[in-house]
This record gives sequence, C-alpha cells and structure tokens, in this order.
Amino acid sequence: MEIVWIVLSFLLMITGFLGCFIHRLPGPIITFAGILLMNFCTDVQAFSTLSLVICALAVVLCKVLDFYVPRITRLISDYGKAGKWGCIIGSLIGVLVIWPMINYTEAISFKVLILVTGLVLLPFLLAYIGESVARRSFRLSFRPSLAAFSTYLIGTLLKLSVCLYCIYTAFESMGASNF
Repeated sequence: MEIVWIVLSFLLMITGFLGCFIHRLPGPIITFAGILLMNFCTDVQAFSTLSLVICALAVVLCKVLDFYVPRITRLISDYGKAGKWGCIIGSLIGVLVIWPMINYTEAISFKVLILVTGLVLLPFLLAYIGESVARRSFRLSFRPSLAAFSTYLIGTLLKLSVCLYCIYTAFESMGASNF
C-alpha cells in the first residue's frame, strides 16, 4: 500500500508542476499536498520539519504574490481577457510545438533562439494580437499586451520556482533517506 501512496504523491507533484502553466490549477498547493502525502502517509518520513515549514512558507508567499501581481501590473495598463488568453495559448504553442525543435539542432545559439522564441516572443505576440483584436487598434494595444504578458510571466515563474523547489526537496529527501 505504501507504493500506492508514493505514486499518488508523485502524481500530485506532477499535477502541481502542470498547474504552473495552467491558470486554474493551484500548482504550488497541489505540489505541497503531494509532499505532505508522502511525508505523513508513508514510512519514508524523508522530510525534516524545517523543509516542510520552508515549503509551506514558500507556497503561502507564492499564493499571496499571485494575488497581488495582477493588481500591480494593472497599474501599467488595464488588460483584458484576450491578452491573458493570448499569453496562455502562446506559451502552450511554445512548449508543445517549438520546444521539441531543440532536439533537432546542435548549435547552442539556435537552441537559445528557439527557447526565447517559444517561451517569450510567441506569448507576447499572441497577447498583442489578442489585445489588438479586442481593442481594434494596433497602436493602443501595446501597453495592455505588455501588462498581460508581464503578469503571466511573473506568475508562471513564481509558481514554477516554488514547485521546482518543493519537488527538488522531495527528490533530495528521498535520496537522503535511502528509500
């Protein structure tokens, strides 16, 4: 039964990682739930109290900042749902279509160019197109698309860093406990 709990906790961690990119899933909270499940429902007991407290504080801080970042970026410009969805669709296209192209090139400069194109330029471009369609003006849609892109980028990077820290702590603890 312990293997089932471990597999379920890693599935929660993977779901939490995906929640960094999917807007409606609370990624860090699901990842932390996976850590708690692994720590308290198995005999592994791989996490120290300090690492659990640090992960919990990181999750709470991430959730608070995730609440306030859109309000701060709205001070730059008010953006709409079209810009937000443009960022989400652009990043999904960047991850699913452009990211696998890295394996087909040898040069580091082309790999960096592909990463920048897929994860930065494409979401901004689709946010700009979405805001341009919604506002019916290419000239007036630059600032709202920049605000939507910065909100999405800051929120995604913040959630991603917390989830990766929690997952790293889980794997490090599993290796240290001689599981």
